[in-house]
Amino acid sequence: MNRRSGFTLLELLIASAILIIILAALGALFASSSQAYRSNVRVTERQQEAETAIQLLIHEIGLAGYRGVGQHDADRAFSGDGRTLVITHGVSGAPDTVQVRYFEDRFLPGERLVTFGINAESRTIFRREGTGEPQDIAANVVDLQVIQYIRRDGIRVEVPREGPIPPVPGNLAALNLEITFVDGSLWRFPIGLNNPQTTGGG
Repeated sequence: MNRRSGFTLLELLIASAILIIILAALGALFASSSQAYRSNVRVTERQQEAETAIQLLIHEIGLAGYRGVGQHDADRAFSGDGRTLVITHGVSGAPDTVQVRYFEDRFLPGERLVTFGINAESRTIFRREGTGEPQDIAANVVDLQVIQYIRRDGIRVEVPREGPIPPVPGNLAALNLEITFVDGSLWRFPIGLNNPQTTGGG
């Protein structure tokens, strides 16, 4: 009795089942790789966004007390109570806000009042100029704390999380700030200040 060459139905079913298993495994591997890639992209974007925000903090807080370099700029008085750097504790250990005054002498000359803080609802760092609307500059951040003053004579003054804030020294050389992200990670960084700080009265 002659057998025709070819596959039986059972052999085709087994081959199809094996092929389906291989394709499913490949699909799962691809999906997992895609998810890991997207996750890495999100983490990288968040880090870049945070680094950009920190550079802005370092730049603008570093300008606190800047009056300009013109012949009579040193005589310029700041508006309000004249304080060039104001740190405010949030209630019960909530995030700090940092407010700076400086004179802009390049693009739109004039005095600037800039505030940095945390929006607890959106979990973002915000920047507000004057009384304008706050603008979010980095996401996934839950806390901002000033943790230390560094004076020009090298003395470090700890800033407690709660209770009275030590007065900002006129000979302030730097601030140490701490930012906490939603995943619990901390970034601590210094901000150098080149200008004398006024504590009131211009």
